Amino acid sequence: MSTYNIEVLPDEHTITIALTSAYSVKRDQPTAINQLLELLDASTARMFLVLDVTKFQINIEDLLFATNEVAHRSGAALVHHKTVREIILVSPSNLWHLTARGMSTNAFGNIPMRAFNTLDEARAYVRNPSD
Repeated sequence: MSTYNIEVLPDEHTITIALTSAYSVKRDQPTAINQLLELLDASTARMFLVLDVTKFQINIEDLLFATNEVAHRSGAALVHHKTVREIILVSPSNLWHLTARGMSTNAFGNIPMRAFNTLDEARAYVRNPSD
């Protein structure tokens, strides 16, 4: 059983990855990043990358590992990919909302990122972005 599910919605220019409660940042993140990069490389349109973490529980050690990888290491190719329009985090947790704000600062490479409480809110934004 996979610890994450990837769904491509080409009509909405969206790739959604939903993490399950069994997802492990250190074990699963490299494979997930590679799969997402393949999808982005194949895309001719700019895409929203939606990360649904509503079922995923993260500890601070894994959060620091994941954000460092995304900002400065293997995940940098993903978040700065030419076809990524914006990264959307989905979770009602304030921790993820703070993470989105932090990742969009100079310290983490000005990654275009925002957070929503629900997948429905994220999809509504993607259908009608404010920029």
